[in-house]
Amino acid sequence: MSTTPGSGRSSSKAQSQTNALGGAIRAKNSMATDKSRSFNLVVCGTDLVTDGWIFSDFLGFAMLFKEHEADAQLLTCFPTEQHMDCQSHKFYQQIAADRLKSKVQQWIWERMFQARPGDVVNIVLLCHGNRDGDFSLGNSWLKAVDLANSLSSYRDGVQVNLFSSACHSGHLARAIAKTKQTNRYVSVAAEPKKLSYAVRTRSGRWRSGRWANAFVTGALGIVDPGTNMTAPVTIADHENWIQTKLRKVSAKSPTMNPIFHSDISPTTSLKDLLFRISEPAEPITPPRSIEWPKITAIVQDVVSRGISSWALDSQSQSSDLILPPSALATANRELSLCNTELGFPPDLGVFTSLSTIHPEWKGILANLYWRSFRQVLMLEIFLTLLRKGLVNLECLTAPIDLYNPTTSTFDVAVAISRFSLLMEDSEKAFRGKLPLQSTEWSTDIEWLATMILRSRADISDVLNVIKNLGLLGTFDKESFRENDDLYADDEIRYDDDPTFTPSADKASSVKNNVFGFWLPHGLSGDSSTFLSQLQQCLDRAAAIESAYKLLEPVPVGLLILSIDLFIENPRSLDELPSDESSADSKTSACINDPEPTECLPLAGLTD
Repeated sequence: MSTTPGSGRSSSKAQSQTNALGGAIRAKNSMATDKSRSFNLVVCGTDLVTDGWIFSDFLGFAMLFKEHEADAQLLTCFPTEQHMDCQSHKFYQQIAADRLKSKVQQWIWERMFQARPGDVVNIVLLCHGNRDGDFSLGNSWLKAVDLANSLSSYRDGVQVNLFSSACHSGHLARAIAKTKQTNRYVSVAAEPKKLSYAVRTRSGRWRSGRWANAFVTGALGIVDPGTNMTAPVTIADHENWIQTKLRKVSAKSPTMNPIFHSDISPTTSLKDLLFRISEPAEPITPPRSIEWPKITAIVQDVVSRGISSWALDSQSQSSDLILPPSALATANRELSLCNTELGFPPDLGVFTSLSTIHPEWKGILANLYWRSFRQVLMLEIFLTLLRKGLVNLECLTAPIDLYNPTTSTFDVAVAISRFSLLMEDSEKAFRGKLPLQSTEWSTDIEWLATMILRSRADISDVLNVIKNLGLLGTFDKESFRENDDLYADDEIRYDDDPTFTPSADKASSVKNNVFGFWLPHGLSGDSSTFLSQLQQCLDRAAAIESAYKLLEPVPVGLLILSIDLFIENPRSLDELPSDESSADSKTSACINDPEPTECLPLAGLTD
């Protein structure tokens, strides 16, 4: 065990961007089993009308637990009636100042009997603290030593987390360390002999505590515009986030060194620590009408019938006569973008059928539909990484050589391909269980890998985001360890991306596209043209889905991947090179690095 000192984006805009993607991707708090329960207490200990900034911290933590669907006991003695006219529909419990301490102690005592091994208990104290390490709860004091000792009666295996914004709150970390209790985590604002400071906005009002602001924004993954910070995934990530946020203040502001105490692994998932959230995360609202390949047995059966089922009933009947004209037109439009003479193995099944007297058009469309849904997942992952600040939009302005991925692109694609959905697809393809597909298709994975490398994102962070998102299934770490030279070296090196050329404003050449590949690349550096070209990519995806629905009993619905994300995020558009900027300056912005000196460790990937 150790006790060590630490060496906005608006929520409405963040929510609008989330809605633009068709729904929030949130993790469910699994309350179905005893081992996944969480008990949460948030206390605002001040009854002084001038301490509105502490009550603001209280509201921030309340939002944090609400966002993760975790029930919390919210206790406050702050005189809200002197700040707010409306006192109805309170989501917190107003406690008299002379009763708050006993109410807190009662809650802690009751949880002692309720919490069982595997549960988590979170206690958040937002209040003033004195030099002796006492916490001001209403008009009484709760000693740090007494609080620490009271927790020693909890059952072994119960994870207890303590958080406080109080001055001198480092005393609590010391007190916990001295008791030698296990399964304890402490994150507090100040060293034992230091104060905890507030944040003042441009209007001159004190809005919140600096530590609480950093803690909550990190736990919610709210990244400030114009920064290169990454939303925390692990405990270590979150601690680093808090330290970084507390350092990024005016030079005239006092220094704050947060204190952390823990006897658990720093690579533990932050959400698991706080909320006992089961991984992988599940979408509350599907971002589109069809989840591939989990939607229903209908879609799985339709797409997995294999080549033989697409043979025509009669050799004398032309296949295009039984296809709706619009569906046939969609297939032909996608085929017209391809060079059928390149001998690209993943496309040969489709092209071989195309060369026969009676092409298996239903099989071609099924293959097209399968590829399109794979790309939907990759684009959704890209947009999630974009929101978390791991990738940037400028990467889409460079074309990609779809047939010749770089060595680093291949390595990163191999890592991504170790998710269960992609491994299952690969096995189906090699076994002839996907229509007109006899080998794996990974162009979509290599597209995502290219964007990750161009953004110089940390691969461990990316893989953890993908794992938590859950769209690609579970990550097979053992397969990754056993089969890939990439993991043997324990690093991925950045290298030059030869596909980033001065002709970045030109879209990828016609007759040089992989069959059915519509993911955006080579878009214009001009913002308005960029949006138009991006919409064309999404229109192709929607057309493929619509064409396939004309043939098979696929549920009615639209593909929801709204371009509104970019419209609602003008800052991201400002980062794009303007049409007046030179191609050379754009080339050097985020891609080319003549010296491959930076390495990306993979050891941080959590199980």
